[in-house]
Amino acid sequence: MKTDRSAALLFNTFTTFEIIFYLYIIRCCLYNLKIRKIILWVMTIYPVLVLINSAFFQVKTFHTSTYSFGCLLIVGACIYYFLELFQSTRSVNLLKEPAFWICSGLLFFYTCSFPLFGLWNHLHGLPGIILRNLSTVLQILNVLLYSLFSIAFLCRVRFRKVRAAAL
Repeated sequence: MKTDRSAALLFNTFTTFEIIFYLYIIRCCLYNLKIRKIILWVMTIYPVLVLINSAFFQVKTFHTSTYSFGCLLIVGACIYYFLELFQSTRSVNLLKEPAFWICSGLLFFYTCSFPLFGLWNHLHGLPGIILRNLSTVLQILNVLLYSLFSIAFLCRVRFRKVRAAAL
């Protein structure tokens, strides 16, 4: 699964932005100011780690080490969101809570994709059928992630009941 330098640079840049963006979204869902500050600090340090890793260690390949670290950061932030949600004293209707659906999708996606992307540079020797199956698993994970994002956006939409016309 070795890629050329320009494709690796593109994927490294995109996944770095993606992890920072998702951390920002989770940060907006949290109430604890201390944890919000920690996540903000992590959001500023993470790109520096990616640059160091891409410049010195994984130069022409996908940055599996820092991507795996980013996956763990997102999973940890999502777990903290659920911990905060379940310890809350106020009642929350989870069906109508967008943050619940977003964090559920992120938690499931990054938990399942962590071992796949973490070992991505080492999978080049596997048979083609296994690589196609792994690609299918990643596509299913993407569909699930964006389906849960869609539910998050739709749960805020108010539907009006239409009365039947009187005959």
